[in-house]
Amino acid sequence: MRKLCYRCRGEELSVKPGSFNWLCRKHADEELRQVAQKEKAAVKGSPALDRKLFPVFSGVLRYFPDALLAVAEVSRIGNEQHNPGQPLGWDRSKSSDELDALTRHLLDAGAFDRDGVRHSAKIAWRALANLQKELENVSKENPCAKQ
Repeated sequence: MRKLCYRCRGEELSVKPGSFNWLCRKHADEELRQVAQKEKAAVKGSPALDRKLFPVFSGVLRYFPDALLAVAEVSRIGNEQHNPGQPLGWDRSKSSDELDALTRHLLDAGAFDRDGVRHSAKIAWRALANLQKELENVSKENPCAKQ
């Protein structure tokens, strides 16, 4: 017997955390976002606890030191290309097609671009740029939303 989502009566794909109620993917994701918002709100006002939830050093810098240096190089080279002589800064008006550019670089992943930079580093830069914009848009739409 198929179990159905208790909210929309659609086919189940996941389970609500902490209960025996079945949820479809859409409603499971919604429930998880709500749980994450509550957790973030619980540590709001406690910067030490909040920072510990996001292990930037141990969970990002230590995992990908060389890759992040390559992405930083993409930022530097892009800044010199688009804003010669200016301090490093992301001029978002120069390009907004992150996913199209990412896909173009993806076609040449593993190789070097004409400027000597790895296409894979440019893929990572574009992926980070896209994610940053998505998170900023979520914040603007719903300031309380989990990023």
